[in-house]
Amino acid sequence: MVRLTPTLFVGNNSLQLERIGIAGEVASSVGAGRLAAIVPRAIGSWAMLGLLLRGALGRLGEADQIDSFDFTSLSVRVPRMRRLKLATDGEVHVVAPPLRFAVSPQPLMLVLPREEDRVPVE
Repeated sequence: MVRLTPTLFVGNNSLQLERIGIAGEVASSVGAGRLAAIVPRAIGSWAMLGLLLRGALGRLGEADQIDSFDFTSLSVRVPRMRRLKLATDGEVHVVAPPLRFAVSPQPLMLVLPREEDRVPVE
């Protein structure tokens, strides 16, 4: 599948996706070894602002200008660009395309606090 878009969001947090209005199969597959992509169609600045407002109100998935899908691997090519900005967890990096997003075959290893130091989850 090929998409032309001014921006791309790739995520792995089903709760965040549901909060902006991307629910259903895409959001539920994120916790099951898949990533999610949100792809706005090529639109103008005012329409993009409207999409931002929809996201803030939790209604982004209702917009006709949005495609969302889940995947295990995604390649992003940007013709005629040698560098582009990539934001990861709030940090902006300048990278060279093509970009490749993929689910890691190995689980993330976490260090947990000792049992007595943990805060109970309600």
